[in-house]
Amino acid sequence: MGKGKGPKVEKEAALSVILIKGGLEMNAAQLRRLSGAVTRLALLPCVAEAAAAAVAAHYILPNFSWEWGLMLGFVLSAVSPAVLVPNLLRLKHMGYGEKNGVNTLVIAASSLDDIVSISAFGVLSGIVFSTGDLTSKIVQGPEDVCIGTALGLVWGFLLIFVPPAPWANVSYTTRKGPLQNNDQNREKQTEKSVTTKRAFLLGSGGFLAVTGSQWYGYPGAGPLACIISSFIAGTGWKWREEKQNCNRPTIVLSHDDVEGGANNKVNPVEAVFECIWFGLQPILFASIGTEVKFELLKGGDIVIAGLLVLVCGLIMRLIVTSCAVWGAGLNIKEVIFINIAWLPKATVQASITFIAALAPVALDMARMMGTDEDLESASRLLTISVISILVTAPLGAFGIQWFGPKLLSHSDR
Repeated sequence: MGKGKGPKVEKEAALSVILIKGGLEMNAAQLRRLSGAVTRLALLPCVAEAAAAAVAAHYILPNFSWEWGLMLGFVLSAVSPAVLVPNLLRLKHMGYGEKNGVNTLVIAASSLDDIVSISAFGVLSGIVFSTGDLTSKIVQGPEDVCIGTALGLVWGFLLIFVPPAPWANVSYTTRKGPLQNNDQNREKQTEKSVTTKRAFLLGSGGFLAVTGSQWYGYPGAGPLACIISSFIAGTGWKWREEKQNCNRPTIVLSHDDVEGGANNKVNPVEAVFECIWFGLQPILFASIGTEVKFELLKGGDIVIAGLLVLVCGLIMRLIVTSCAVWGAGLNIKEVIFINIAWLPKATVQASITFIAALAPVALDMARMMGTDEDLESASRLLTISVISILVTAPLGAFGIQWFGPKLLSHSDR
């Protein structure tokens, strides 16, 4: 996609925070079990929806070429983590979707889905406008995945050991009974200090990855690095804590420790990012609203045609999504829920970190290098992408919250 103007800092900060929250709350055991389903869910529905939307656009919209149809298809196929992730995490906190790993499956697949959309759009725009080396655009997707994975792994593993864990900073005495008040205060202060450092390093690293990947022309690498680094770090912190408790058998645990266990404790770093997200989410969703251009919807014909294209693509996505998660140990209700969660779209700068403003980019390129037909096609593409947001974002958000408790199993059941 190349270099360009940097997006607003507030928007990138909000997206970085929600990605980190998603990575911290992913379940390692469930992700390992569902790794094949994650790959299928990320690739197959995206490509199928783009192809179906391209066919529909080519035959419904006048003088709409196959190239422009595929460009429109991959713009529409990008899901919206800004809508999807916080709603799934809200369900998780209520105890829904954890039994079979539905939350982990959808959150992990969402970032890869957007990388596919970005990469395919870049290749097609290069074909239409003949800009840059087509070979480099084709390898853009694998490059994004490799760079994002490498950055995420390195930064995540580093954060497991830096800063040192609380028990590494305090000289613990053998605990055969309750801690004295001074020892308790000292332990709490150390834990707060380490939590603050971990949250700062994880947050700043994720923000730099997201912004840096945009500036250096790898828009899909940063978000992927953000999710992977937080997942690796959070899993590593839990693993080190469990290992340390096993190595200190003389510790007498309190009743609360026995009841809760390390696995059921809320990671204090997650709590920090929960507070940050509470403050930043109005900024993110306000920015989404400012990017929706209602003046593009004045023509009734384009609205009807756009809805038909959108519906054709969504029908194909629903069919392929159901097939992609088949055999992953999910029941029919969970498959239906995943289809609902997979609805919200991320076009027209609603999530600039993920889709790099795909629809406006097409319009700008058509103005600079395209023909009159290209300009008309780009305008239609932008209009239909606006329609997709107005239709799918509220439906997806409402559907996740309304149908989640009805379709997903509760962890206590």
